[in-house]
Amino acid sequence: MLLRESADAYITEIINNTEQILLALEYCSALPAGNNAWQRNGRAYSSVLAGVPYLYFAEIGGVELDTNRNVKAARFPNPVVPFSYIAATKRMNGFCIPVYQSHTTITEKLIEKYSPVFGLIAFSEIKG
Repeated sequence: MLLRESADAYITEIINNTEQILLALEYCSALPAGNNAWQRNGRAYSSVLAGVPYLYFAEIGGVELDTNRNVKAARFPNPVVPFSYIAATKRMNGFCIPVYQSHTTITEKLIEKYSPVFGLIAFSEIKG
């Protein structure tokens, strides 16, 4: 059964007077590790089941602050979340993938380390 929730946005096309969904898009600047990530995961899976490619735009490298608003630690996604997207993509006839970008508070050292996984520029260069 497909979930009744929708993605944040859809790209569609009118073909023979019928609207066809081409792509589902979601965005969240919250750390993609807790409930917000799993909620989107269900929508991603539902989209793939419905034959609609799904992209989830998320930020990584944000920071957790202590009670005095000092940086306590950098934050990253739970690795099970992106794995679930990859597993669904491999298993289904379609794709759901996260597109990561750096959080505004990411350090230069972490930008260097994680720059290979940032995909926003690559996504913006896709031409259909």
